Amino acid sequence: MEYAERLLAERKKPEHSIRARTEGLITRSLPGTIPQAEVIASNLGMSLRTFGRRLKEEGTSYRDIVDDLRCDLAQTFLTNRMTLSEISFSLGYADQAAFSTAFKRWTGQPPSAFKTRVEHPLQR
Repeated sequence: MEYAERLLAERKKPEHSIRARTEGLITRSLPGTIPQAEVIASNLGMSLRTFGRRLKEEGTSYRDIVDDLRCDLAQTFLTNRMTLSEISFSLGYADQAAFSTAFKRWTGQPPSAFKTRVEHPLQR
């Protein structure tokens, strides 16, 4: 029994997934620019190639993580009534048009339609 307890005490704590750690690093860089994958890989102590392989093992890619995070944050920011220019800057887009195009790709609707739907949920 004593041996088993010692083994449990020495056992490593489970690590967070690479995705979760990547999301944390990206979020800390906001508002502003999104770090390149090379920077994130370096911060995680691995090469870009290893970083890509580990993400692939988790069924994702750096691009997918960035898009998912930006989409979730954009919807939150729109719900909180931030302006499109503020959201564009916060999520690292060069301009409002680039953000609007990306938002439509993610959700199938422009940010203005999403904002209207959030502000007036009973109207169709």
